Amino acid sequence: MKLRAAALLLALLTALALAQPPRHVNPDEVKVQRPDPLALASAYQLLTQLLRSQNFTGARSLAKLLMNATAPGDLAYVLSRFHQLVLEEGGLLNSSRTLLDLARRAAERGDLEAAKSMLAEALRALAKANATRYGLEEAASEIERRLRAGATSVAVAVAELIRAHAGEAMDVNASIFNLEGTAVTVEAPSEAWVGSTIEVSGSLAASSGEPLPSRKVTVVVDGAQAGSGFTDESGRYSLAVKVPFVYRDRLSVVALYLPEGEDARRYRASASDPVYVKLLFTRPRLSVSVDPREALPGSEVKVRVVSNVTGIRVTVAAFGLERSLTLDGLESELVLKVPESAVDGLHKVVARSMPNGTIGPGEAAAELVVSRIALKVEKVEVPTLLLAPLPLPLTVCVSSPNGTLPGRYRVEAALLGARAAA
Repeated sequence: MKLRAAALLLALLTALALAQPPRHVNPDEVKVQRPDPLALASAYQLLTQLLRSQNFTGARSLAKLLMNATAPGDLAYVLSRFHQLVLEEGGLLNSSRTLLDLARRAAERGDLEAAKSMLAEALRALAKANATRYGLEEAASEIERRLRAGATSVAVAVAELIRAHAGEAMDVNASIFNLEGTAVTVEAPSEAWVGSTIEVSGSLAASSGEPLPSRKVTVVVDGAQAGSGFTDESGRYSLAVKVPFVYRDRLSVVALYLPEGEDARRYRASASDPVYVKLLFTRPRLSVSVDPREALPGSEVKVRVVSNVTGIRVTVAAFGLERSLTLDGLESELVLKVPESAVDGLHKVVARSMPNGTIGPGEAAAELVVSRIALKVEKVEVPTLLLAPLPLPLTVCVSSPNGTLPGRYRVEAALLGARAAA
């Protein structure tokens, strides 16, 4: 594992070094390249392994290294934010791990006041980690959408560690107060539209099986508190929960019982197993085409976007730039100018629709070939007699392999140290 980790770190260092501008070159004149998704995927796989093994020192070191990764436009911000949040989560989880160990040892030797203090500090660190997790998951989803680099595995590992540390905190709390166990369950519909309201219900009982009436149960949807309700005489609870506007296959629903007042000195906190709700939303089908499919630097290209959903907003990204448009009906067009600095080769023109209510995001891409005309000087005609200091008229004949010439091009000539251009 250590040799493999070292090899991956060395490869990443090499990739990052190659991404920096060469010496004696103005960094503003260097085109920033997109990071290699395979290299990032390898780094994120190693990062996930380090987190799951709770090697927070190694995980934070790798996150610091990844802060040097370069990328064009707003992708640089997304990557930097993700790596910074991983760095913060690693520090918070390292703190909670250390504090939980100290609290457990203090409880074992009978120093309950020290155990309570350490446990409170650990819970504060976990609360911060849980709050930071939402931003981490958003950034991971954006990286996954744009690079397919496996960033979501890092966010999943962080969420698993937060849950594991929270469970350990409950165990430490129970060992301090010798608490009776509890069990809470949760039920939810198997599927629901985003933005709709669903009924979430369940039960709460002591470990003996005795129902616990008049206790507050909190429902957490995808890691965020969605509401709370009180149990009835039979230990049952029910509440209405709004489904958030998230656009993926499913979300998780968990019920929590956190004892309050006298119950905090009698019962243990408990969490249900998660249930999953399939998310329903309209998935736009996009198609994008370019005309012409091969263009010169500086020329204009017509981009046509078609969808099965009317009136949606779409961003068109190409050459590191983005433009927005609203589809008139089911289609719309815009004119894209190829930058003079565009390199020869294949370029992607990507159209992405913005989610809105029950309409989710969509994406499609077209390929555009940028190529310069290879000009050849066929003949240069000069006078046989030159009288100084009169100007020298030159006739230059230029051709191209396909017989097409650009509207404008520059010709330079030199004779006896004198230079001229037209």
